[in-house]
Amino acid sequence: MSKSYAGTTTNGVTELTLQEEGGNIGTQTIVWDSTQGTIDQVMGDIEANWKQNGNTLKQLQIGTSCTSIGSGAFFYCTGLTGSLTIANGVTTIESNAFYNCAGFTGPLVIPNSVTSIENGAFGACFGLTGSLTIPDSVATIGSNAFYMGVFFGNTPSWSGTLTIGDGIETIGSSAFMYCSGFTSLTIGNVLTSIGSSCFRQCNDIIDIYINCGSDKWIGSNALSLTTALTKIYINNPDPDAAGYNAAWKTAQGVDVGVVIETWNNFPASTPNP
Repeated sequence: MSKSYAGTTTNGVTELTLQEEGGNIGTQTIVWDSTQGTIDQVMGDIEANWKQNGNTLKQLQIGTSCTSIGSGAFFYCTGLTGSLTIANGVTTIESNAFYNCAGFTGPLVIPNSVTSIENGAFGACFGLTGSLTIPDSVATIGSNAFYMGVFFGNTPSWSGTLTIGDGIETIGSSAFMYCSGFTSLTIGNVLTSIGSSCFRQCNDIIDIYINCGSDKWIGSNALSLTTALTKIYINNPDPDAAGYNAAWKTAQGVDVGVVIETWNNFPASTPNP
């Protein structure tokens, strides 16, 4: 089989990578210490602890050759700025991959290729902004995956909606705890479980739209201290719609005054009257 060369040009220097013909060459993952000057780059998957505590890093470009971001790869890289785009082709974001990357100042983009977001993957990423969509491809959201999306006492960074796609298997405990700023939450068809304190103190959420049965809320206090919450819409028909009752409210920390209604048009943006 013949060989082929391909590479990317950075700061006037082209790096060539030898590949088998027909192979998926893709682009490198690159990190910079400023807008000029490449610090490091890697072809393929990002290994665990690759830039742990690399606080001089300023920018990150995840290449299309990457399929996995290793555990703690950018742990405490607080200097990273701008938006965070996960390249299409990444399937797994391992535990604490971006934990406390507090310098990001833009949105988080998660592509449909991602199947697993592990424990603490984006925990304490205080600067991420905008709406957040977890695509249908994701099966697992680990514990503390987006924990403390805003630092205590600070203005909320997230805004808009939090959408969790259909077919997800598990949402771990405290996965979105303290993620202030979201005003709307949509939960798709969770197959197995929603953990304890999952959305605890997401205190800007006004409306919740749910497409799974109450039996999937296996933990407690998942919605405790969601102080702005006024309505919960349950998909209809739902064989377990009756389970969203006073006992469920008590178990999950929902105020007794929150109205629960069935909704015949999930997941349209507005419920049927």
